[in-house]
Amino acid sequence: MKHPAYIAVLGLLSGTAFATPYTPVCQLASLQAVSWAALQPALQARYCSPRYPEACQARLAHLKQLQAYMAADAKVDSVGLAAFMFATVVVETGIRQFSPAAVERGEGAGKVYGQLNPRTGQRYYGRGWVQLTYDHQYRKAGELLGLPLLTQPDLALVPDNSYRILLASLTEGIPESYRQNANGDSNGKGPRVKAGDFITATQADYAQARAVINANCVGKCRANSRKYFPDKGFLPKECFLDAAEKTEAEALFFEKALCQAASTG
Repeated sequence: MKHPAYIAVLGLLSGTAFATPYTPVCQLASLQAVSWAALQPALQARYCSPRYPEACQARLAHLKQLQAYMAADAKVDSVGLAAFMFATVVVETGIRQFSPAAVERGEGAGKVYGQLNPRTGQRYYGRGWVQLTYDHQYRKAGELLGLPLLTQPDLALVPDNSYRILLASLTEGIPESYRQNANGDSNGKGPRVKAGDFITATQADYAQARAVINANCVGKCRANSRKYFPDKGFLPKECFLDAAEKTEAEALFFEKALCQAASTG
């Protein structure tokens, strides 16, 4: 989970307004109702350029692979969750053509998580569809999914594992926890931030849901930069979350595209 602070800062400078939570444009309990043939034209129009046919082919192949995983997974039970999963993959792995085996550019060079861990001899830079980072996140994902990710982090690049880590990260809250006070302090032991806190079958707040990936506050953040969520804790407001605007835009696109494909597939 990389943290491109400049994205949020640009959003702040431009005064971009975020959408308020709203009702998704359709009810979709399963992606089995979505035909790839019906979905592909919208994806091709958004993510492909005639100048780069190889990139187009790779992007569509990876999105088709992700759609197939979700269609076979009963846990993906709303159009909102599906749209958010797609959006997260696009935001996290855009530089690697949405690949489930995406590796962070530079392999974490200059980052704490990119350094060799003396206990395991491994480095825990971003890998996979969700760009899992840091040793504690690899450990938590490994324990949850029964995978030795702490000692074999490259297992996160196997497509099946990449998908399972993506889903668990969003629905089980692997990356982030709610902050314990308005100053943003956290011992990492608070309630986990989960997509289900912001996305249900009847309501979606894709921008705030970005806190699932990174709940750090970007920019000049103070107590009034954060919201309080009863019985959970504090999170940055949408405009102080990295890539919240981009995630929201992509999720809204996928939501409409999935609903249209389901109705015409």
